[in-house]
Amino acid sequence: MLQTVADAGLQTMIFVILFVIGFLALCRPEKGSLEFSPRVTNELKGFAILIIVLAHIGCFLFTDHSFLSPYSTIAGIGVDLFFLLSGYGLVCSAMKKNDSPLEFYKRRIGKIFVPLWIVLVALLVLDALLLRQFFDWPVILRSFFGIFPSADIYGDLNSPLWYLTPLLFFYMIFPWIFRSRRPVWSALLFIIIGVLAIQLPLPIAAGVHNLYGLHYLAFPCGVLLAVLVSRGEKTGHKLISWLQKRKLSEVARFLVLAISLGIFWLTVTIPGAGVMVQLFSIAGAVSVALIFILLKWQFRLFEYFGNYSYEIYLIHWPILYHYDFIYRWVPAGPGTMLYLLLFLGLAYLMRKLILRMSFV
Repeated sequence: MLQTVADAGLQTMIFVILFVIGFLALCRPEKGSLEFSPRVTNELKGFAILIIVLAHIGCFLFTDHSFLSPYSTIAGIGVDLFFLLSGYGLVCSAMKKNDSPLEFYKRRIGKIFVPLWIVLVALLVLDALLLRQFFDWPVILRSFFGIFPSADIYGDLNSPLWYLTPLLFFYMIFPWIFRSRRPVWSALLFIIIGVLAIQLPLPIAAGVHNLYGLHYLAFPCGVLLAVLVSRGEKTGHKLISWLQKRKLSEVARFLVLAISLGIFWLTVTIPGAGVMVQLFSIAGAVSVALIFILLKWQFRLFEYFGNYSYEIYLIHWPILYHYDFIYRWVPAGPGTMLYLLLFLGLAYLMRKLILRMSFV
């Protein structure tokens, strides 16, 4: 049910203080080189899932939308980060391992569907027992296949799962489209496919079609980014070496960091229209990635949430909206922090359960 908050500004400040204390306590200086490492990608996933959860809380769970603002207004960048990192990760893996399509699917599909199936079964049982809410069989079957044609935030079984359908589409076509010998052409082909797919009369709700229109380029851009990074590694190392010899490497790093921070600020403050919204959002996602790389700090809190971002994505909204038991008794600020810790704990337990049962 929708929640009320007595003083949205005060409760937002309390949450920010609690979060910053935890964030700073877990920060560590990083002496490694500037690179798009697995640690950085996990931190970015953690950042993405946190701003998405905060957006769902601030924009859809509370009647006063000023709670958690402005941190609840950049969820689009979080969605684009997930798509961007998915495309980037698949290309990096494909450049190292030449899997057949069957091997590709076996390696990845189980990691997507097994947690999804566990959460769907739990939700269907809990909704039936606690809420006396039942869903039609076509809806249930579609959900188990990862097909979510609507995103009714209050009426669907789990509305944020709309994201899975386009992601699975890209996963399904990836081993047939990407060729490591022609990575640039493969990246461009993904962009063309994305542009064409969004023009089709898809059997989905208008709201979901709008979401596709806002985010369909992020995955192809992730593919292109991975290709450019792999192609530019030698050039990049030579450039860094040249800058270091002239003692300009730190100056260049701070300059690029300042530009990235400026781009990020612009993307979240300047409104766009149509395709500009998507381009701004992708630019914001890329600028966030550059900021995380250039700061040379290990953000452990983001890394922890990034490690379990998929499980948190699956469970957070039904718990918040259907089964809320924290906001009923705890003020919104500390309650939000407790929910984030709860999601992290539940995600950890679900991952352990899946691994113990040797599902994936």
